Amino acid sequence: AAQTHPHTELVVVDTGPTPSAFFSSAEFEDRRVKYIHQVGHMTIGEKRNVAIAAASGDFICHFDDDDLYAPSYLATMLAALDDAGADFVKLSAWFVHDLQTGATGHFDAEAGMPHPSLAPLTEQFLYTYGFSFLYRRKLFPAFSFAATSWGEDQDILKRVRGGGRRVALHRDRTGICLHNQHGENCSRSFAQTTVTLDTLRASPLGPLLPALPLIGRALAGGRRVEGESGVYGDKEVRSDNAGGLFCWDSQLAARRGDGDGTLTAFTEWLWSGNGFSKARYDK
Repeated sequence: AAQTHPHTELVVVDTGPTPSAFFSSAEFEDRRVKYIHQVGHMTIGEKRNVAIAAASGDFICHFDDDDLYAPSYLATMLAALDDAGADFVKLSAWFVHDLQTGATGHFDAEAGMPHPSLAPLTEQFLYTYGFSFLYRRKLFPAFSFAATSWGEDQDILKRVRGGGRRVALHRDRTGICLHNQHGENCSRSFAQTTVTLDTLRASPLGPLLPALPLIGRALAGGRRVEGESGVYGDKEVRSDNAGGLFCWDSQLAARRGDGDGTLTAFTEWLWSGNGFSKARYDK
C-alpha cells in the first residue's frame, strides 16, 4: 500500500527468468522506483544486499512481496526506531494468515510461549523473521546479509546485537503488517491466538485484504493442503494440522485443554512437511 511517510523509494530485485512486463513497460515511469532484474539464482540474503547497495535513503525497510503492509507501517516503524534511539527495529508481535487453509492468527513473542517447553524459543522468535526489519543504512556494508535463504535474518541480528548496536522491538497489536504463509515459504508460523478476518477488516490492513486471493493464486495455487510426512528422531511423522500456520488456542481447544497433547501435535507439525517448501529451503 502507498505509505503515509512522505519520502520513500522502492527498490525491486527480480531474479525471474524474464523481466517484469509491468516494471519494464514504456508506460511505467516513477522515479521513486528502482527495478533491478538479474537472471540466475540468488539467495534471499544476496537479494537483500543488492537492494541495499542500490538504495539511496538513510533507512532500509523490508517489504517482502508476499506480505501486506498497512499505509502507516513505515511511519510507525520509523517512530519506534527513533523513540528507542536504535539502529535496528523489528516486530515482536504480528498477524499471520495461511493462504492455503484460510487460518489467521496473532503471534506475540512478548506475551510468553503457550507451553513451558517452548520458553527457550522466545529469543529465536524475537530476533528473526526478516519481513519486518527496518534499520539504518549506515550499518552496511559492515553488517551485510549472509548468502543463504534460511537464517540470514537471525544471523544478521545476532551480529548486529553482538556488535553493540541497539535493536528495538515493536509489538503490533493493531494490524500494520500481515505475514502470509502459502506453502512456498522457507519457514512456518505459529500463533498463540486465532483471529477472525473480521478483526483484520477493522484494522489498518482492511483495505488491503482483497489482495490475498491474488497472492494465493500466484504462490499457493499449485500446492497441496493435505498433510505431508517428515522424520522426527527415528520415526516418520504426519500432522493433521495442514498448512503453514499452527494456531495454539484452536489446537488446544480441539484437545480439550490438553497442553502436553497440543505440544506433541505442534512438534509433529514442525517435523512434518506441512506448509513448507523443502526445495526453497535446500537452496
